[in-house]
Amino acid sequence: MGRATARQMRAAGTTASLVGAVLVLSSSGGDATASFAEPMAAHATGGDVAFRPDAISATLPSVRYDDGASATTFSDLAVVGRLTDWQPGRATDWSTDAGRQLDFAHPADTRTVVLSLQVAEVLAADGDEVAAGDQVEVVAVLPGDADAEAAGEALTALDDVVVLASRGPAEHSGEWWVGLGGVLLGDLDDGGGLTWPVLEAAGSDLAPVTDDAGRLAALRAAAQRAPRTVTVP
Repeated sequence: MGRATARQMRAAGTTASLVGAVLVLSSSGGDATASFAEPMAAHATGGDVAFRPDAISATLPSVRYDDGASATTFSDLAVVGRLTDWQPGRATDWSTDAGRQLDFAHPADTRTVVLSLQVAEVLAADGDEVAAGDQVEVVAVLPGDADAEAAGEALTALDDVVVLASRGPAEHSGEWWVGLGGVLLGDLDDGGGLTWPVLEAAGSDLAPVTDDAGRLAALRAAAQRAPRTVTVP
């Protein structure tokens, strides 16, 4: 259920960092949802990917993927909570491999928004860094030409959320980033139903990923299964 406005409902609190978690989010209308779902989907589908999981539940921290050289997961944290605030993150020029940080208002290839998340429940985690009651920060990545303010306001206008987050890359490993390039944001309704707006916006461009977590109860059950390892060809 949506709130009146993000600014009216913002709350203060202590923060930690969050990257590969499961977030459950509730929608405040199609246009508002498109403000974040479409640009996040554009980022998630914008690069070459060697392998994708076949379902949302296959991105939980308990599912590891082994290509013979190393093993990894698509998320390190899965949580239920509420987004309370957002702030501008980084603008980056990717004309070099290392990237160059720019002023946030400057034209850029990508820009991020940093979301404050009040955690109500930890569904699964690699480690014990995050607990119910914590406030953490989650990074969402947008294309450089996206309206970051509109995306941030639309995200914080949501009520309850589920995020699958991953630890950030390289020097950002102390942060949490929305998993699978921004796809793993769930929109949770009052009856426990879950939708995945970024996955829906991406459509077939994110094949073979499918939504097998249409209810919070189903995601909880998947998170409680024994850990498993998938061999990647």
